[in-house]
Amino acid sequence: MNPASPNQDGDGITAQSSLAPTSEAGCSQNAPRAANKCESDEKLLLLLEQQNRNFLAMLEAVKQSRTPNDLHLPDFDPDRRDVDARAWIITADTCITDGYQHGAPLMIALSRAMKGDASTWLSTVSFPGMTWENFKELFTARYACPETVASYLINMAGSRPKENECLATYGAAMMTSIMSRWKGLTTEQIAVATVLAHISQFEPRIQRLSFTTDIDNRKRLQQELTAVSFLKRKAPLSSDATDFKKIRPATNHTSIKCFHCGKLGHKSTQCFSKRNLKTNGDKDRSQTYFNNRKKSAAEQLPITCYSCHGQGHYASSCPKQRSKDLDLDLAT
Repeated sequence: MNPASPNQDGDGITAQSSLAPTSEAGCSQNAPRAANKCESDEKLLLLLEQQNRNFLAMLEAVKQSRTPNDLHLPDFDPDRRDVDARAWIITADTCITDGYQHGAPLMIALSRAMKGDASTWLSTVSFPGMTWENFKELFTARYACPETVASYLINMAGSRPKENECLATYGAAMMTSIMSRWKGLTTEQIAVATVLAHISQFEPRIQRLSFTTDIDNRKRLQQELTAVSFLKRKAPLSSDATDFKKIRPATNHTSIKCFHCGKLGHKSTQCFSKRNLKTNGDKDRSQTYFNNRKKSAAEQLPITCYSCHGQGHYASSCPKQRSKDLDLDLAT
C-alpha cells in the first residue's frame, strides 16, 4: 500500500490551505502584521523628524555662539605700490555677511584690516551707525575713484620701479594690475585707450579728456579729436588774439599843438625849433667850456721850485741842485 501523499493527508491539506488561502476570509490572519508595520513606520518617521529638529537647534546654537571677532578681512595698505583698492572692496564685499553690516562688529573688522594711512583715514570718517554701504561709498571716493582706461595707461607709463627692486617682481605686479584692470574690456576699448594715452604726451587737451571722459569706441574718439582740432585751428582767429592787428583810426594831426613853439601839426618832442635851439645851446656850452679852460690855464700861478725858490721849474729838475751834486762827487 502506497503511503499517503501530502495532498491526500488531512493535516497536510490543512497546513497548505492555511499558507495559501483561496478566500477573503483567509486574509484576516495577516491584518495584525500590516498594522504593526504601519505603526513602526510612523515611529521611525517621528524619530527622524526629532533628529532633524535637534540638528537644526544645534546649528542655531553654534551660529549664535560665534563672536563678532571671527570676521577677518584682507589687509589694505595704500602705501604699498601693488595694492588695488577696487579689487579689495570687491573681495571684502563678498566676506561681509548680514551680521557684520553695521555696528561694532563691522568697525572691529575694518579697524583690523586698515593699515598705514588707511587706519588714520578710517578714524576720521567713521561715525555712529555707519553701515557697510556707507563705508563703501567713502572708501571708493577716497581710494578707488573712477579711473578711465586711458588715465590708467598714462599713470602706468609714468611709474618707475623702486630702487634696488627686482625687475621680475615689478613686471609681475604690473602684469597682474593690467590683467585685473582690463578684464572684460574689448579690443576696441583697449585700442582707443592706447591712442588717447599716446596723444596725451604732446596735447594737454587730450590729456584732460583722457582723465575726465571714458571714451570706449572709435566713433566717439574721432568726434572728440575732430572737435579738438577745430578749436585748435580757430584759436588764432579769435577776437582776443587779433585785437592788436585791427586797423586803428587815423589821428587828426591838425588838432595836435606843440607846447614849445605853439604851432599845430606836431608834438613838442618833434619840434624843430626846440631841436635847433638845443643844438645851438650845445655849441655855446662847448665853446664856453673851452674858453674857461684857456682862461683858467692863463690865470693859474707860475711853477715855483722849492729848492732854489726859482720859477719855471720843479725841485726835481732844479739846475742848481744838479750842480751841487756834481761838486760833491768831485770832492769825494
